[in-house]
Amino acid sequence: MHNDLTNQEIRVANFLVIANKRCGSSWLNRNLLKHPEIFMASSGEKVLKGVHFFDWHYDKGIPFYAEYFKDVSNEKCLGEVEHSYFWNDLVPERIYKTLGVIPLIMSLRQPVERAFSHFQLSRRYLSKGDICYDFEAAFRTAMENSSAEATWGYYGRQLKKYLEWFPIETFHIVKYDQIIDKP
Repeated sequence: MHNDLTNQEIRVANFLVIANKRCGSSWLNRNLLKHPEIFMASSGEKVLKGVHFFDWHYDKGIPFYAEYFKDVSNEKCLGEVEHSYFWNDLVPERIYKTLGVIPLIMSLRQPVERAFSHFQLSRRYLSKGDICYDFEAAFRTAMENSSAEATWGYYGRQLKKYLEWFPIETFHIVKYDQIIDKP
C-alpha cells in the first residue's frame, strides 16, 4: 500500500502515537493538538483519539484513512494517537507497508501502576456486582489467566513485534513518570 502515497493529494499520518492504555495518551493528544505545526486526525470539527485504521478498518484502504486528514492546511506533522495499535500483532507490518518508516511515539508506564489505574477506571464504569473491588485479588487473577489487564504490561513482546519492521531509532519513548514530573 505504501506506493499509493506517491500521489501528493493524499495526506495521511507521518507519525503515530502508539501509547499503551492508561499511560498518558490523552495528555499527549491534547498537547500535540496545541502545536501550530501538528495536525491530529479528525472527523469534521471533532478531533479523534483513535481512528483504528491499522487494526479495525485497514481493509477500507488509504482513501478511507485519508478522510481523517482532509482538513490539513499548512501543518507539517500529521498524527494519530491509538493505544490499540500497540497490542494488535498485525499493526506493525501494516503501518510499515502503508506509511513506511515513520516516527513512533510510545508512552509507557510502570506495568503494575498501569494495571492499577486501569482497575480504578474499570471500577468507575462497572457496577459493584461486575467487578472485584480488591485490586490485589483482581491482579493475581489477571496474571493467572493471562488476561489483558495484566498482559498489557508485557511491553517487551509488542516492542519486539515493532522492531521486526522499524529500527530502534524510529521510536521516541515517553515514560508516564516524565509526563507527571516534567509535563
